[in-house]
Amino acid sequence: MPKRTLLTLVVLALLAAACGDDSSPATTAAATTTGATSTTVVPSTTIDVVTTTAATTTLPPEPEVGWMAWAATNLGDNSVTPPPCGGCSGGENPVERGRPIVFVDAAGIFWGDEVDGLARWDPITGEYRTLGRGDGLLDTAVFSAARAPDGTLWLATYGGANTYDGTRFAVGLTTEQGLKGETTWNLWVQSNGTIWVATNQGYILSAWDGLSLNDRSDTENADVWGPGIEAAFSEWTQFNSMAEASDGILWFGTHGKGLFSFDGTAWQQYTESDGLASGSVEGVAVTPDGTIWLDVIGGLTRFDGTAFEIIDPAVMGDRRGEYPEDLAVGPDGALWVLTRQAVFRYLDGEWEIWEQVDGMDLGGTASLVVGEDGSVWVSDMYGLARYGEMFSAGAG
Repeated sequence: MPKRTLLTLVVLALLAAACGDDSSPATTAAATTTGATSTTVVPSTTIDVVTTTAATTTLPPEPEVGWMAWAATNLGDNSVTPPPCGGCSGGENPVERGRPIVFVDAAGIFWGDEVDGLARWDPITGEYRTLGRGDGLLDTAVFSAARAPDGTLWLATYGGANTYDGTRFAVGLTTEQGLKGETTWNLWVQSNGTIWVATNQGYILSAWDGLSLNDRSDTENADVWGPGIEAAFSEWTQFNSMAEASDGILWFGTHGKGLFSFDGTAWQQYTESDGLASGSVEGVAVTPDGTIWLDVIGGLTRFDGTAFEIIDPAVMGDRRGEYPEDLAVGPDGALWVLTRQAVFRYLDGEWEIWEQVDGMDLGGTASLVVGEDGSVWVSDMYGLARYGEMFSAGAG
């Protein structure tokens, strides 16, 4: 190769080294060397600054929870005018006063027993009507109601047990299906779908599994009524209340014969000799912790499966807690106790007492019911009261 050409190539190589390779990454420094002196050139770096704004979420306010009351306007067969409600936020209600509450459904609709039939009242819209035989009820006297696992509502009436599918009433259980009496005083639903019934043949307890009735009584009644009656009890026993514990055991209250448990196979009876204050157990309720609470003539009683404890009325506020009228368990596990002139709530080891709710005095209470919507209702001679999420009454 000619020397001139070689010299030209060397110069070009040196120039390329001095200028660098445009394809080199921006983060690589280029070096130029001239004799003994070395200079390092640091390339410029651009930094993008990103500003992040935290997103804010506005949560709806917690619903206000408390008491609402509606003053009674329908006196029924009682001509005595109740005292005015000094602040009933619900206003007035058309339901016959002092009558038992039968049921409150998931929509918050109130169902109550009235002389002429079953009252159906929407406290939000104010819509009210009375249902009777023309609507499919077996009788206008309705004592209680309970929801079965399949969604069917069962109602105990003076003429047998009705069912309600959300649209119409139908015959559930009567003597035609094998009941020994028409008047269905009490009706309870077990979690497995079994319907337990006590009729005016009060010493026979019937269980309907959807296909047939299983009747239980004492030996004497079993002999009178003939084959098909299981002699499960030692003497005449009239059942008036039932509650199911989380372990599936059923607990029954009776008139004068104490408390019974049933595990699906065997019955066990508890009486005064076991620590009950009285053999008359008028109501039974089971809280989520497994405690069995009893409405006993003699005092509110707590049972842990081993020992009975009568609750000191002083703990509940005063002696009005001595004789409960009704028991119920709320969705939060609270025990609600109704007495003649007050309502109590027991939750997390603490008692609360109300003798007046939303301006309405309590003095002649009739019943206490926990609704499917989680509300707690009290029927009183002065009107109706509801504990739960507040709403604008008559807004519909």
